[in-house]
Amino acid sequence: MDPRANAATAWSPVKDLGNLFALGTTSSELHLVSLDFSAVDAAPHVVGLVPTPAPFRTLAWSPATKHVAAHPWGLVAGGLEDGTVSIWDPTQISTGHIDALSTVSKHKGAVTALQFNPNKDSSHLLASGGAYVSTTSLDLLPCSHVFRDGDVWIMSVNNVAAPGVFSPGTALASTSAPSEITCVSWNTTAPYILATGDSSGHVTVWDLKQKKPCFNVSVYGAISSLAWSPHEGFLLLTATRQSPLVHIWDLRASNSVPLVELHGHHGGGIVSAAWCPHGSVHQLDELTPDAFCDWKLTTLTSIDDDQARHTWSFLKVLFEPDARKQLLVHLGFDGAAVPPSAVLPSPSDVESGPLPTFTAASEASITRSLLVGNFDAAVDVCLANNQLANALLLATCGGPELWHRTQEAFFSRQTRPFMQIVAAIIKNELDTLVLQWKQTLAILSTYSKSDEFPALCDQLAWRLLKSGDAFAASLCFICAMNMPKTVELWTAAASSHGHPAATVHLVEQIHVLAQGTGQSPDLDAPVYEAFAALVGLNLVSPSHRPVEPTDDGIPSTNTFIADTSTPLTPVSQILQHDAPRPSTTSSSHSADSVDRPPPFVRTAAMANISEDDLGIVETLTALLSLLSFQKLSGAEAKQLAEAVKAKDALVAKLNAADLSPTVLDSVHDMAAALQRRDFKAAQQVHVALTSSHWALQKEWLRGLKPFYQLCIKRLK
Repeated sequence: MDPRANAATAWSPVKDLGNLFALGTTSSELHLVSLDFSAVDAAPHVVGLVPTPAPFRTLAWSPATKHVAAHPWGLVAGGLEDGTVSIWDPTQISTGHIDALSTVSKHKGAVTALQFNPNKDSSHLLASGGAYVSTTSLDLLPCSHVFRDGDVWIMSVNNVAAPGVFSPGTALASTSAPSEITCVSWNTTAPYILATGDSSGHVTVWDLKQKKPCFNVSVYGAISSLAWSPHEGFLLLTATRQSPLVHIWDLRASNSVPLVELHGHHGGGIVSAAWCPHGSVHQLDELTPDAFCDWKLTTLTSIDDDQARHTWSFLKVLFEPDARKQLLVHLGFDGAAVPPSAVLPSPSDVESGPLPTFTAASEASITRSLLVGNFDAAVDVCLANNQLANALLLATCGGPELWHRTQEAFFSRQTRPFMQIVAAIIKNELDTLVLQWKQTLAILSTYSKSDEFPALCDQLAWRLLKSGDAFAASLCFICAMNMPKTVELWTAAASSHGHPAATVHLVEQIHVLAQGTGQSPDLDAPVYEAFAALVGLNLVSPSHRPVEPTDDGIPSTNTFIADTSTPLTPVSQILQHDAPRPSTTSSSHSADSVDRPPPFVRTAAMANISEDDLGIVETLTALLSLLSFQKLSGAEAKQLAEAVKAKDALVAKLNAADLSPTVLDSVHDMAAALQRRDFKAAQQVHVALTSSHWALQKEWLRGLKPFYQLCIKRLK
């Protein structure tokens, strides 16, 4: 067996055969392979090999609990390029028997997806999805073709020799480009629920009892993964190779807005995704290229996204009226009094250090020194006998030099960690504590003078940067109000991701930092050029606006930044307790700049739209852009997101010339009403279209319904 062969894979689900897996190769062979996990460098051993009439596209393995007596190793199903699904007994393959138990030929194109039902009582059900086919039609003009979408079939292997085959139901007529089924996924708790995804980004959830779809959603790109929550059967995860976004849909709620939208800090799309089988808290994505991302869904944040959370928390502190106190809280030092009973030591906790020595000779020597006013000699005797408390007490009477020398002697004999902090506070050497930077920053916030705090934070940041901790350095540069260096570190971190979203997040952070420090960002910086290019290419939505961090420090995607007509107080006023507060300056953004949408740009997605129809897109884009500049509530932000998706769906139909003349005329009437700001007239056209053409146009009609309400409320 060539270890570099391209193959579909399926691991054995049989409990005692976890070392077996099947490979269906593109060279038309089925390999049954054993792997010895106890050996360090053991090569895979081919247990059996079966030639097939066509290359493999997909493979599935079921424990076949209803047939365990006849097939103790379960059943292996393979989807082939010629449209057939064959079923083998791996037990027979291991003994040299190469004939398939049965073969089903229902698909017109290649079989692209297979999955046995994971529910024990329904493990005999096998779902399959196929590719679309193009066939020449004799009833049409020469060289014309009829396209057939990829189909879905359910096979029951109760009778393995003659599986029963049935359709999950009747789907709504498709008016989009032909597509192939890329994923099938059985629900983990309801065995009669099946999800399918295709190459056009459409996801359909089938109810086999009702024999019809019960849920439909659309996302950008070909579906690469569908995964049901292992314990909450109403949650469905979708992912695509074209986008780094992971969507989690709640089947009980809206099918236009996902329950959760997760974004990993990576550049490409997602190859596969899965829930943790031991609970629905974690979900793992395999990213492209060569990366993994683990999400903890209880907090809706990526496990490796703590840095972004801490950054937004520090930025939030800049706008607090008691910033330095809030900084302590964020660092984990809230200043609350600890009751003495909570910290009483146990006998084993008492430090066994050298004990002070009290002798008659030492007492007499100290007494003689004090009688003649020789405090230096008295302190020396105390130190020699380890009477540190007495030495400190006597040093207070001997002047600054003796006090300083006694302090040094005292701290040099201390081994407890907190005494290092005490020494730095007393000796005002706060820049010496770099490794424990959080404690050091807390000390700076508590004890440094107002005019010293930024400079000390800057020194700490540079020391951290020199030691290699760029992230901690960036947080300290924020406290130091060193905006250029903070932006430099952020830019370096964002450039490693290589995805447009990283640029958007960077611009958001810079915008908030500029308001917090009272400084102006460098609009000529490369990041702003990159952001402008992304907007021009329509790779990011113009509705991307800087966001406010929420109470937990994580930026909310549903909340827009505060209106810049009421400037936020600069951090230079907040962090200095004693400094007088200068009057706030006017916003750098004029009202004209807020009311003027960005210029309209024809993108590749609009290449086939006529000049007349392009006016529809331009009108909708301009209004959506104006709405994005408004200070929206969380609910309104969600409505705006739905409207943007609806606009994109309408653009796709216009570009594909997929609107009937009647519908297109109505859409022109709607756009004309919107252009003259007659939102109620546009709404009436929308209602008429909904009544007459909902079935084929609901993809964009649904999202525009709240759009008119937003326009009436915000743009009148």
